Amino acid sequence: MTATGDPFLRAVEARGLTLPGPLADFHSGAAARSFSGECSITRGRGALIGLLLRLGGFPPAGEGVAIHLELRTGSAGQTQWRRNFGGHETVSSLRFDARRRAVVERFGPFRITMVPETEDQSLDLAISRIAVLGLPLPRWIAPKSSTRESVDAAGRIRFDVSASLPFLGMLIRYQGWLVPE
Repeated sequence: MTATGDPFLRAVEARGLTLPGPLADFHSGAAARSFSGECSITRGRGALIGLLLRLGGFPPAGEGVAIHLELRTGSAGQTQWRRNFGGHETVSSLRFDARRRAVVERFGPFRITMVPETEDQSLDLAISRIAVLGLPLPRWIAPKSSTRESVDAAGRIRFDVSASLPFLGMLIRYQGWLVPE
């Protein structure tokens, strides 16, 4: 894999893991890739949770929401994920962290470090660190996440992303499927 390949694929390979064919194709590292599908989005409640979700650019709640995902890999080893959830755009940039053998994703003021694992033909990601405005959060207050990518019987990429905060509960969960365009 080159220095400009997909951050998830590079982190998986750095850990001596492999992805099943369809997930490896999804994370192929091609310069530009587009996918579309459908998802459901559930948001946590409360003013503080709403503020955090707004700062991260996360979408409103909804069922059967059309999703369009565009992945752009740049020459500097960064990949931009542009998600359009029924007209609401959420953009993040991702890079491979060779020292931690992990993926670092930036949403607005948040920088999240995720460690990949593979299990049962899926890719699982766990948050190992999070920083806000460059300042690391202590583990006891950092969000907990459960993120999984897999492939269903129809060959679609399935995703299930959730995050919660200690003491406050669920931040957001979005789950659904994608197919290449």
